[in-house]
Amino acid sequence: GDGARLEILHPRQPFLTGGRSDDNENAIALRLVYGDLRVLFAADIEEFAEQDLLASGQSLSAQVLKVGHHGSRWSSSQAFLKAVGPQIAIISCGRDNNFGHPHKETLARLNGVKIYRTDQQGAITLESDGKAIVLNTYLKTSL
Repeated sequence: GDGARLEILHPRQPFLTGGRSDDNENAIALRLVYGDLRVLFAADIEEFAEQDLLASGQSLSAQVLKVGHHGSRWSSSQAFLKAVGPQIAIISCGRDNNFGHPHKETLARLNGVKIYRTDQQGAITLESDGKAIVLNTYLKTSL
């Protein structure tokens, strides 16, 4: 049909263990598919879960990526970003947070991708008819 669908990409059974954070590695990663639009919501997954997703053979391709784990250094590996191929990256993190999110290494890996950040731009909304993407930010800051 013409409706949107959510694909549950991760976690799979058996759950991942032995990573930096079993809770993060087994977070629910989703992909929204609506017309030509693909949005990947990477939750708090880290590199161990990203490797599992890459090995699963599932399509991870998406124009928009909600960056995993608030842009931590442990997420958004080069191989994962290559498989997703985002044009837009949205990073949800608090202003002046104690974790240093988003990490400069992660931002460097997102080179060439248009980045939106809640710590700089407030709430971020995305609208689409399945073809065009309209992205709005709450704080109208210039980057």
